[in-house]
Amino acid sequence: MEQQSQTEAAPVAPSAPAPVAAAPSASVDTVAGKPVASGGKRIMARIVDGMLVMPTLLVGYLIWTLVCWNQGTTPGKKLLGMYVVDQETGETLGFGRMFMRGFVFKGLLGGLSLGIIPLISLFGILGANHQALWDKWANAKVIETK
Repeated sequence: MEQQSQTEAAPVAPSAPAPVAAAPSASVDTVAGKPVASGGKRIMARIVDGMLVMPTLLVGYLIWTLVCWNQGTTPGKKLLGMYVVDQETGETLGFGRMFMRGFVFKGLLGGLSLGIIPLISLFGILGANHQALWDKWANAKVIETK
């Protein structure tokens, strides 16, 4: 009498092949050959800007911001390697457009709207274009410097 061993394993079904990582999309949004900054990186720059206000006693931060605006960036963006450029030409924005974008569109209109414009802009930053309302109004995009 032959008995079947209880240690025999049941047959194993073949497993499905492992998924292959998708190739990078050819439709990466760029301006003048530079990639547009991701929403997460832009939000991180906002957090860095907020954290810089206290140690610089606000006055230092405002002076630093004015200097950075002349270079087409903000202190947080500069530390994270991002710049604001014209979405048509790819040229870095000058002080005038950065002032309109940062102070008038973002600051004044954001304050007058009781924070509604910045909240709506958060969805734009996280969206497909990675553009806040103030970017659209200034015809600008934020790019990474790679």
